[in-house]
Amino acid sequence: MLLKPIFAVFLAVSIAQGQTPPGFEPSTSHKLGVKFGKKAAAHQGNKLDKSDTQLVPHLTVKSLKHDAEFPHSMQQTMSDSRYIVFMVDLDVPQNDTKVPFLHWYQSDLKLHRRTGKLHIPNSNHLDKAEYYPPSPPPGPEHRYVELLFDQPRHYKMPSEFKKYMDKKSSTRVGFDIREFVKAADLKRPIAGNWFLVQETDEKDEEL
Repeated sequence: MLLKPIFAVFLAVSIAQGQTPPGFEPSTSHKLGVKFGKKAAAHQGNKLDKSDTQLVPHLTVKSLKHDAEFPHSMQQTMSDSRYIVFMVDLDVPQNDTKVPFLHWYQSDLKLHRRTGKLHIPNSNHLDKAEYYPPSPPPGPEHRYVELLFDQPRHYKMPSEFKKYMDKKSSTRVGFDIREFVKAADLKRPIAGNWFLVQETDEKDEEL
Protein backbone atom coordinates (compact mmCIF):
# COMPACT_ATOMS: atom_id res chain seq x y z
CA MET A 1 0.00 0.00 0.00
CA LEU A 2 2.92 2.31 0.61
CA LEU A 3 4.44 1.81 -2.83
CA LYS A 4 2.26 4.36 -4.60
CA PRO A 5 2.93 7.21 -2.10
CA ILE A 6 6.66 6.45 -2.11
CA PHE A 7 6.74 6.38 -5.91
CA ALA A 8 4.79 9.66 -6.03
CA VAL A 9 7.32 11.34 -3.74
CA PHE A 10 10.23 9.96 -5.77
CA LEU A 11 8.63 11.17 -9.01
CA ALA A 12 7.99 14.62 -7.56
CA VAL A 13 11.60 14.96 -6.46
CA SER A 14 12.85 13.78 -9.87
CA ILE A 15 10.70 16.33 -11.66
CA ALA A 16 11.67 19.13 -9.26
CA GLN A 17 15.35 18.58 -9.96
CA GLY A 18 14.86 17.79 -13.64
CA GLN A 19 16.60 20.87 -15.01
CA THR A 20 20.02 19.48 -14.04
CA PRO A 21 21.42 15.94 -14.41
CA PRO A 22 20.49 13.41 -11.70
CA GLY A 23 22.78 13.77 -8.71
CA PHE A 24 24.34 17.00 -9.97
CA GLU A 25 24.81 19.96 -7.65
CA PRO A 26 23.99 22.78 -7.57
CA SER A 27 20.54 21.77 -8.86
CA THR A 28 17.46 23.74 -9.84
CA SER A 29 13.85 23.05 -10.79
CA HIS A 30 13.36 26.18 -12.91
CA LYS A 31 14.02 25.94 -16.63
CA LEU A 32 16.53 28.08 -18.47
CA GLY A 33 15.63 28.26 -22.15
CA VAL A 34 18.71 27.27 -24.18
CA LYS A 35 18.22 27.40 -27.94
CA PHE A 36 20.79 27.06 -30.71
CA GLY A 37 19.69 28.81 -33.87
CA LYS A 38 16.04 28.29 -34.80
CA LYS A 39 15.56 24.58 -34.22
CA ALA A 40 17.90 22.98 -31.67
CA ALA A 41 16.91 23.46 -28.02
CA ALA A 42 18.10 21.85 -24.80
CA HIS A 43 15.47 20.02 -22.77
CA GLN A 44 16.25 17.93 -19.69
CA GLY A 45 19.06 15.88 -21.16
CA ASN A 46 17.93 15.48 -24.76
CA LYS A 47 20.53 14.67 -27.40
CA LEU A 48 21.65 17.39 -29.81
CA ASP A 49 23.87 17.17 -32.86
CA LYS A 50 27.31 18.68 -32.37
CA SER A 51 26.85 20.70 -35.57
CA ASP A 52 23.80 22.43 -34.07
CA THR A 53 25.65 23.66 -30.97
CA GLN A 54 28.56 25.53 -32.54
CA LEU A 55 27.26 29.06 -31.90
CA VAL A 56 26.42 30.81 -28.65
CA PRO A 57 22.88 29.80 -27.59
CA HIS A 58 19.98 32.16 -27.06
CA LEU A 59 18.88 32.22 -23.42
CA THR A 60 15.43 32.90 -22.00
CA VAL A 61 13.91 32.62 -18.55
CA LYS A 62 10.33 33.10 -17.43
CA SER A 63 9.37 35.16 -14.39
CA LEU A 64 10.03 33.34 -11.14
CA LYS A 65 7.30 35.11 -9.20
CA HIS A 66 5.13 31.97 -9.00
CA ASP A 67 8.00 29.66 -8.06
CA ALA A 68 7.79 28.91 -4.33
CA GLU A 69 11.44 27.82 -4.26
CA PHE A 70 12.64 31.30 -5.17
CA PRO A 71 10.40 33.87 -3.44
CA HIS A 72 13.36 36.30 -3.34
CA SER A 73 13.74 36.24 -7.11
CA MET A 74 10.53 38.04 -7.99
CA GLN A 75 11.82 41.48 -7.11
CA GLN A 76 15.21 40.83 -8.66
CA THR A 77 13.68 39.58 -11.91
CA MET A 78 11.53 42.69 -12.12
CA SER A 79 14.41 45.05 -11.36
CA ASP A 80 17.59 46.01 -13.17
CA SER A 81 19.45 42.93 -11.92
CA ARG A 82 22.35 41.22 -13.61
CA TYR A 83 22.91 37.51 -14.11
CA ILE A 84 25.75 35.03 -14.61
CA VAL A 85 25.60 32.00 -16.90
CA PHE A 86 27.83 28.93 -17.01
CA MET A 87 28.01 26.00 -19.41
CA VAL A 88 30.02 23.01 -18.21
CA ASP A 89 30.81 19.62 -19.74
CA LEU A 90 30.78 17.05 -16.92
CA ASP A 91 32.34 14.16 -18.81
CA VAL A 92 35.80 15.03 -20.15
CA PRO A 93 37.96 11.88 -19.93
CA GLN A 94 41.24 12.29 -18.07
CA ASN A 95 43.41 9.63 -16.45
CA ASP A 96 40.67 6.98 -16.36
CA THR A 97 38.16 9.36 -14.78
CA LYS A 98 35.84 12.20 -15.80
CA VAL A 99 36.55 15.86 -15.09
CA PRO A 100 34.53 19.03 -15.81
CA PHE A 101 35.35 21.46 -18.61
CA LEU A 102 34.21 25.10 -18.68
CA HIS A 103 32.61 25.86 -22.05
CA TRP A 104 31.18 29.27 -21.25
CA TYR A 105 31.13 31.87 -18.49
CA GLN A 106 29.45 35.25 -18.91
CA SER A 107 28.51 37.80 -16.28
CA ASP A 108 26.42 40.99 -16.46
CA LEU A 109 23.59 39.42 -18.47
CA LYS A 110 20.47 41.57 -18.49
CA LEU A 111 16.90 40.27 -18.64
CA HIS A 112 14.25 41.76 -20.91
CA ARG A 113 11.22 41.79 -18.63
CA ARG A 114 8.62 41.38 -21.37
CA THR A 115 10.23 38.69 -23.53
CA GLY A 116 12.30 36.87 -20.92
CA LYS A 117 15.37 37.04 -23.18
CA LEU A 118 18.79 37.38 -21.61
CA HIS A 119 21.10 39.82 -23.37
CA ILE A 120 24.87 39.38 -23.49
CA PRO A 121 26.83 42.60 -22.84
CA ASN A 122 29.14 43.96 -25.52
CA SER A 123 31.77 45.17 -23.07
CA ASN A 124 35.33 43.92 -23.54
CA HIS A 125 36.26 44.85 -19.99
CA LEU A 126 34.42 41.99 -18.30
CA ASP A 127 36.01 38.73 -17.25
CA LYS A 128 34.53 36.03 -19.45
CA ALA A 129 35.23 32.61 -20.85
CA GLU A 130 34.27 32.83 -24.51
CA TYR A 131 31.88 30.18 -25.74
CA TYR A 132 33.67 26.95 -26.61
CA PRO A 133 31.33 24.70 -28.62
CA PRO A 134 30.87 21.04 -27.69
CA SER A 135 33.39 18.76 -29.36
CA PRO A 136 33.56 15.51 -27.40
CA PRO A 137 35.92 12.72 -28.48
CA PRO A 138 34.40 9.58 -30.01
CA GLY A 139 32.72 7.49 -27.34
CA PRO A 140 30.03 7.90 -24.69
CA GLU A 141 27.68 10.86 -24.53
CA HIS A 142 28.78 14.01 -22.73
CA ARG A 143 26.47 15.98 -20.43
CA TYR A 144 26.45 19.75 -20.94
CA VAL A 145 24.91 21.74 -18.09
CA GLU A 146 23.81 25.38 -18.25
CA LEU A 147 23.23 27.30 -15.01
CA LEU A 148 21.95 30.83 -14.42
CA PHE A 149 22.67 32.72 -11.19
CA ASP A 150 21.68 36.06 -9.74
CA GLN A 151 24.77 38.26 -9.89
CA PRO A 152 25.50 39.83 -6.48
CA ARG A 153 25.88 43.56 -6.19
CA HIS A 154 29.52 44.68 -6.43
CA TYR A 155 30.34 41.25 -7.85
CA LYS A 156 33.94 40.40 -8.67
CA MET A 157 35.18 37.15 -10.12
CA PRO A 158 37.24 35.20 -7.56
CA SER A 159 40.87 35.69 -8.56
CA GLU A 160 41.69 31.97 -8.34
CA PHE A 161 39.25 31.26 -11.20
CA LYS A 162 40.59 33.80 -13.69
CA LYS A 163 42.91 31.15 -15.08
CA TYR A 164 39.87 29.47 -16.67
CA MET A 165 39.03 32.51 -18.79
CA ASP A 166 41.60 31.74 -21.50
CA LYS A 167 40.15 30.31 -24.71
CA LYS A 168 42.77 27.55 -24.88
CA SER A 169 41.09 24.24 -24.15
CA SER A 170 43.85 23.16 -21.78
CA THR A 171 43.01 26.02 -19.40
CA ARG A 172 39.32 25.11 -19.15
CA VAL A 173 39.79 21.58 -17.79
CA GLY A 174 39.01 20.91 -14.14
CA PHE A 175 36.62 23.82 -13.55
CA ASP A 176 34.64 23.14 -10.37
CA ILE A 177 31.31 25.00 -10.40
CA ARG A 178 30.62 24.19 -6.75
CA GLU A 179 33.88 25.74 -5.63
CA PHE A 180 33.19 28.81 -7.78
CA VAL A 181 29.76 29.24 -6.17
CA LYS A 182 31.35 29.17 -2.72
CA ALA A 183 34.20 31.51 -3.61
CA ALA A 184 31.89 34.03 -5.31
CA ASP A 185 29.24 33.76 -2.59
CA LEU A 186 26.52 32.93 -5.12
CA LYS A 187 23.11 31.64 -4.09
CA ARG A 188 21.63 28.49 -5.63
CA PRO A 189 21.01 28.74 -9.39
CA ILE A 190 17.73 30.34 -10.38
CA ALA A 191 17.44 28.35 -13.62
CA GLY A 192 19.20 25.59 -15.51
CA ASN A 193 19.13 23.11 -18.36
CA TRP A 194 21.24 20.34 -19.87
CA PHE A 195 21.69 18.35 -23.05
CA LEU A 196 23.80 15.53 -24.48
CA VAL A 197 26.23 15.41 -27.39
CA GLN A 198 27.89 12.25 -28.66
CA GLU A 199 30.64 11.90 -31.24
CA THR A 200 30.77 8.68 -33.26
CA ASP A 201 33.23 9.71 -35.99
CA GLU A 202 36.63 8.25 -35.14
CA LYS A 203 38.35 10.81 -37.38
CA ASP A 204 37.34 13.78 -35.22
CA GLU A 205 39.92 15.07 -32.77
CA GLU A 206 39.16 15.80 -29.15
CA LEU A 207 38.87 19.49 -28.27
